[in-house]
Amino acid sequence: AYDGGSPTRSSQMRLDIVILDINDHAPVFNQSRYQALISESLLPGASVLQVYATDADQGPNGDVRYEINRRQSDPEGYFTINAQSGLIQINKPLDYETRKVHELVVQAKDGAEQPEVGTAFVSIQVRDSNDNQPSMTIIFLSEDGAPRVSEGANPGQYVARISVSDP
Repeated sequence: AYDGGSPTRSSQMRLDIVILDINDHAPVFNQSRYQALISESLLPGASVLQVYATDADQGPNGDVRYEINRRQSDPEGYFTINAQSGLIQINKPLDYETRKVHELVVQAKDGAEQPEVGTAFVSIQVRDSNDNQPSMTIIFLSEDGAPRVSEGANPGQYVARISVSDP
């Protein structure tokens, strides 16, 4: 600083200016859509996949936490997500015959008081496993539906209709 007098006098002072980060960035996922194919025989606790997001802000404004948006997806709670790591795991037994595909809306929120939010979609396709017994139905073609074959029946004559299914 100079005083403007004659003779001119000056002085110096060192200032440290700290610029505080404002929460001006939302978390961004490294993919907008994730996909997984899993067997229905996987047990609760098994890992499905891991999502990942970053936030360009500093400090708490840049800390990312994950959650499944239960209002828009998976209200039954078949899946959980680790808030810190983004690892999605099975929470309840899955059944291919009940639901073949689960669609999740995953959110990444930063640590600000009024958090910014990023969103990604996770599609989990369930692969069938041989977990159901086949069922067999026999319908006998006699007049009363009882299991009978006439001794005069010709070879190759139909005596019953058999239906087998394996769900």
